[in-house]
Amino acid sequence: MLSSVKMEVRDGLLRFPEQLKDQFLQTGDLPLWDGRRVSPAQMWYFLTEEAPRSFPAFYASKHNMIMGPSLPFHVELLSQLKLYYLRLTQRSCAEAKRKAGWALTLVNGGPLLDLYFGAHVIPMRPGSMSSLMLMESAEGQGATDLSATLEGIIDDGASRTCSDVCRQIRTHSGIRRRLVSVDLLAPYTAMRCSDIAYLVEWQRAGRMDLPKRLIDYPWDHDPSKPWKVKYVAQSQRETVKMIDQLTGRHTTDEDLRAAIIQMNRLRKACRELLRLWRAAPLPPVSSQLLNECENKAHDACQGADPVALARVFLEMHDETKEMVAHGVRGITVSPHPARLWMSGSCASPQATAVERSGGVVLGRDDRWGSLLANVDEDGDPYDNIARAVMSNPYEQPAEKRALWLVEEARQTRANGIIFAFQWGCNYQAAISRLMCDVAKTVGMPAINLEMDSLGRASTSEQINNRVTAFIEMLGGVAVSG
Repeated sequence: MLSSVKMEVRDGLLRFPEQLKDQFLQTGDLPLWDGRRVSPAQMWYFLTEEAPRSFPAFYASKHNMIMGPSLPFHVELLSQLKLYYLRLTQRSCAEAKRKAGWALTLVNGGPLLDLYFGAHVIPMRPGSMSSLMLMESAEGQGATDLSATLEGIIDDGASRTCSDVCRQIRTHSGIRRRLVSVDLLAPYTAMRCSDIAYLVEWQRAGRMDLPKRLIDYPWDHDPSKPWKVKYVAQSQRETVKMIDQLTGRHTTDEDLRAAIIQMNRLRKACRELLRLWRAAPLPPVSSQLLNECENKAHDACQGADPVALARVFLEMHDETKEMVAHGVRGITVSPHPARLWMSGSCASPQATAVERSGGVVLGRDDRWGSLLANVDEDGDPYDNIARAVMSNPYEQPAEKRALWLVEEARQTRANGIIFAFQWGCNYQAAISRLMCDVAKTVGMPAINLEMDSLGRASTSEQINNRVTAFIEMLGGVAVSG
């Protein structure tokens, strides 16, 4: 079992301590989607030699208001290093897939990614596409220069639409500026987000060369009605035909079933890790790390390699289980934390700030809802994916979603719920009060929290004050020192 090891700081950059090397080299290889394997020695060399030279901004020892802290200040699990290896090799992994004939596609925040992987598409949600653009821009740049670049992307997008636009604008602005060579825009329409379809339409004016395809499905997402499943499945089939025209492949049902099997493994591995962590008397590692795992699983490692990510989660589960057995408490976790569930979409207070105030973040309903999906592996894969997408509890009408959220929160011994939404997100802003009122009606403390970071990693003082006050009300005790 690894005792928490503090990162070293040299020349203003975080460095993985040499004392981790021998233990890390004894861990297993990472298998990749294409059958290749990466050894611990290769990962260690990359993390300690190549990446600091290529991406110094990610190793910056100070918090950055645009990027946020990219590496941990403490290493709590050996498998944590593999998680950061996958993050920092996201661009090279995507490039390798594209050389093998995969297409790069922008999708939206909620529905499952099985369809895209089965059709040999690298699916990027707005957040993960933004992360890929960050990797494209970061090579050789320090944190200050990279921040200026990212700020310019955000401001450019806002100036071309409106000042209070949803923070997805960074992604769409970067696509219009060709910072990433995207092959296709192919999101679902979804009630979770009133902006995705609008911003895809916005691309028509600036990127007329870019193929676009919206996968439509009914607002009343009741999968029990066969015609709705068939309607969504047909839209998926038409999208795959367009993808095949781009890639020159013919996607078979077996291709889709293989992707479903792998994505089910990924979702299961992350679910079991998160449930183990949440069931512990006190969280054995920081909620920042577990939130990152939840985000990576939701994004399928940001479109890069779900096979490798599933292996990392299995290793994390083994390490975490040992820490729970020894009664270990995460180094950044208060002895008396307020346990919080996050709701909303695309917005959440920073877990590090929550922990400093005496709380822990148990999870987010948008991420957790997608991880609960288990797509049937037998039968028509299009029907199975459509049925799973439409069954996502996050995508249900607001009252039904709120009752599901409260039940999930209770199962994890949550003390309260924070519904956070981004300024400019029309749908989430509209249902915020309703969601909190439903939660309070059934006895769960809840607050709604409007945020306006617009793609920045900063958490304003006003947001921190409201979160801290809520944590104090719930009995959380701030971390000393």
